[in-house]
Amino acid sequence: TLMQDAATAVYKPLIHAVNNDDESTVPDGPLVGRTVLVTGSNRGLGSGIVAHLLAGGARLILPCRNLPTDIPEAQKKIGINAFRAIKEYTNNIDNDNELISMLYNLSKKNILFIQMDLASLNSIQTAVDNIQTILNKKNKIDILINNAGLIPIRDEKTAEGFELSFGVNFLGTAAFTKSLKEAGTLRDTGSTIVMVTSEAHRLVSPIDDQTPFGTPAKTPSFSNVMERYGYSKLALLTWTYELQRKWKDHKIYSICPGPVASEIARDAPWPLKDFAVTLMSLLFPSPVEAALPILRLAVEYQIPKDYADGIHYHMGQPREGGAGSSELESGKWIWEKTEELLLTPRAAP
Repeated sequence: TLMQDAATAVYKPLIHAVNNDDESTVPDGPLVGRTVLVTGSNRGLGSGIVAHLLAGGARLILPCRNLPTDIPEAQKKIGINAFRAIKEYTNNIDNDNELISMLYNLSKKNILFIQMDLASLNSIQTAVDNIQTILNKKNKIDILINNAGLIPIRDEKTAEGFELSFGVNFLGTAAFTKSLKEAGTLRDTGSTIVMVTSEAHRLVSPIDDQTPFGTPAKTPSFSNVMERYGYSKLALLTWTYELQRKWKDHKIYSICPGPVASEIARDAPWPLKDFAVTLMSLLFPSPVEAALPILRLAVEYQIPKDYADGIHYHMGQPREGGAGSSELESGKWIWEKTEELLLTPRAAP
């Protein structure tokens, strides 16, 4: 498939090196030497995304709410996932031990973890400042993949008082993206931004001005968890459509990866948590497999030229966003309201 072909194209330089092929014919590869930032990389779908990226030779910046207690072990884990990804989608490796050794060295050299909590706008700004210092004006982020997301079961708030799914899935992600641009850390032209959204946005009504933007219509509870999650993803998708209209020098995509065998239900009460995790692992694609459509967009592997810049994808196929997300007026309204929230970031009482 196109997804697997994208993975094979990404892996080519490393496979070439492992097999000791003629250096004069080593392909450049779409990720070699490129800097890629991925949020939500430490578990679930994110772990599959970074496995592919490392195998492609990308330099990775990985913001985490909690930094790994053992950095070398965390780097090694990504290297192991990358090895498994390569073995899954290619069958022309001459020396597995050599491949493992190269991936281990890449993981030590090409992976950088930084602390960032998307539930705190102050933490986001600190992370952006740190990224700016790390890149030192000489390097830029070539690809940004906003993958982080959660489904909070309980009534939880961000540092600024916003309902947690809205604050993390939408507002924190929007603030982070804008701050990277304003700090000059995104490549000025030609950089790619991939927003991981969700078809859950179709479960809710179009966002309007009947209630303060970002304030749940109902008191957050277990009974309306998917409504809150869908609202946050609809806000993100609507904002992304407007971002695509405003940032024309960047390639911007949104994508719902479909079902993933992940830990997104990790906050659910027992025994629902164990049941959900087990069911997902049995029925849904692995993170490495589910990440393939995202990888394809990130490296723009055989994306038809007649596809509009503002396209939204469901898994590997283009699909128009629902619930008014693609409408011009909705995009303008969401953008203006988001700017207001970021100027005076306190939730409505």
